[in-house]
Amino acid sequence: MADELLTVETLCQKLKVSENTAYQLLQTGQLKAFKVGRMWRIPQSSLDSYVVNQLSGKDVTKNGLF
Repeated sequence: MADELLTVETLCQKLKVSENTAYQLLQTGQLKAFKVGRMWRIPQSSLDSYVVNQLSGKDVTKNGLF
């Protein structure tokens, strides 16, 4: 498995959310990840799946945008 592992800090930057929001996504299992010691590691594929799932639940135009 050659999937890039993201940190919470990187996740926040990519999603443009606060740390509180990121931890809520992780703790509720909305975003699949695992812990190494006390540190969360998020596979890039998990973030990609989360974004696709969020988009599929939204009303979008033919272009996939707003």
